[in-house]
Amino acid sequence: MHPEKYSSPPILTAQDMLDAGYPARRRRAAPQTVLIFMSKTMMDHAVRITAATQSSRVPASVFLPRRTTGVGLLGNIGVGGASVVAHLELLAAWGVKQVVLAGTAGGLLPSIHFEDIVIPSQSFRNDGVSDHYLPPAEWAVPSLKLNQTLAAGLTQIQSKKARSIPFPAIHEAPVWTTASVFRETQAEVKAFGQQGMVAVEMETASLFAAAERLNIAASAVLVISDSLATGTHQLAPKQHQLNQVLYQVTKTLIHLFKH
Repeated sequence: MHPEKYSSPPILTAQDMLDAGYPARRRRAAPQTVLIFMSKTMMDHAVRITAATQSSRVPASVFLPRRTTGVGLLGNIGVGGASVVAHLELLAAWGVKQVVLAGTAGGLLPSIHFEDIVIPSQSFRNDGVSDHYLPPAEWAVPSLKLNQTLAAGLTQIQSKKARSIPFPAIHEAPVWTTASVFRETQAEVKAFGQQGMVAVEMETASLFAAAERLNIAASAVLVISDSLATGTHQLAPKQHQLNQVLYQVTKTLIHLFKH
């Protein structure tokens, strides 16, 4: 990185883009929270649950629910940290105060089962984007307050569901953020699993680093949809069961952050 990377101002900013495309007099007020769905299934669930719609007065392709306020929905934005962070920049310029990313991840340990839920406690910065926002380091960290809110809300649902149907385990643990889904090697999976990382995904380190730089709270919830723990790639065998968990997590997130 250039030695003045973190002190020199950018030439083009998200505020410039926002003002050009959505002048202040035309754009809707920002919701406090935006839920970023990396899973199309979860985004579809969220839109149906809230009857959300898009508007020409709402930036960053955010959906605003008809049935609730205080929360926006963002999905279908592609894969990877660069896309998430570009949208985060626009959300922060708009006035959004906190974001929660929801999606799927691959398990790295035999003890992490399909449909388990992971709340990242920190994300290993193997992403290629976070270094543009924070000086090089091993980890990016989420908002502790948001993590506590997520853990409490999901644990409450878990205790209720346990009375009727099985509900997956919830882990608050480190994860590995990679930039290349086809370069997750056996050596890395073994080493990072031994270091306590429970899952691999492609966005959270980028999100957490950019959020820290932009002074916006960020956290994430990941559902295990596949596994690399055996040295081979395995998909969740019960897709209907995975979809049920994705629906329940989506519904819980909306309940936690709506007004």
